[in-house]
Amino acid sequence: MKPHTRTLAWGATAALYFVVTTWAHLAFSLWLVAPRTATWQGQTFAYSYRDAMPWLLPVAAVTLLAWLVRDALRHGTRQRVALVAGHWLLWAGCVAAVDRWLTYSVPEYFHYPQYALLAWLLAKTLDPYRSHWPVGWLLLLTTLLGATDELIQYLWITASYSQYFDFNDVLVNLLAAVLGVMVYYGFRSPPPRVNRHQQAAASALALVLCGLLLVVPMAATQRVHLTPSQAIPPGGLAQAADGRLHLYLQRQPGMYDRWHPGAWRPRHWVLGPLAATTALALVWLAWWPFGRLGHVTLGQARRYDAAGPHPTL
Repeated sequence: MKPHTRTLAWGATAALYFVVTTWAHLAFSLWLVAPRTATWQGQTFAYSYRDAMPWLLPVAAVTLLAWLVRDALRHGTRQRVALVAGHWLLWAGCVAAVDRWLTYSVPEYFHYPQYALLAWLLAKTLDPYRSHWPVGWLLLLTTLLGATDELIQYLWITASYSQYFDFNDVLVNLLAAVLGVMVYYGFRSPPPRVNRHQQAAASALALVLCGLLLVVPMAATQRVHLTPSQAIPPGGLAQAADGRLHLYLQRQPGMYDRWHPGAWRPRHWVLGPLAATTALALVWLAWWPFGRLGHVTLGQARRYDAAGPHPTL
């Protein structure tokens, strides 16, 4: 298969995957939490597939750890293993903090495999031979797609019960994208870069553009607002005095930057736009150097990815 054909195929797969997972979000959630019954030795038990989640999480963690050890032994150098291991420990700390303070229910953990796979597919599309390492752009693109997914849920798919645009889930989607990118590149060392300063400037520009995409619609259109003066119908859209539809990120005052009852923990914190944007920027900045630290030297470049069909220079 020709390189551009392969790229188109992976890109189409990523696009189809995003559309299907976004469209099927509500159906999957209902299937997951639906009450079921089973009979064993004359006794009837009530259960749902959601009950298996606390047992699946340790299994997934052990499986991931085993893969990391294997990948480190196959591809890692001493310097790169130390750097990547540090990023994995930081990622685990972020996930633990999200679990402790920001997670409403256990099924939200499905965001991790969902968006990790999306980030992996995007990486396969944009960097099929692991020769460019556009980590910053991959995280930005996956985050924007995750934010789009959350907006679609808020406006249409889960409008019947969504009370606000969920910035918590946008942050989880970014951490899931980090997972996918780190799995894709593993413990391999980035190839040498000729225009590293230019790429750093491009990544910084990407972060600025992400911030503008969050702020400009609210400032320029004057039809996107944080809080309504009173509770509005499901979907976050309400007709204002000017006769036009306006979008409100929360359906009533007091949803953001507050503690709310949780289904997993007794309570969870709901991030507002400013806190969420700050958290997103910090996570992005923490992993932006992932593709720039511990790069191989020119003499090592040819053995960087010997199994690849193309040289990395």
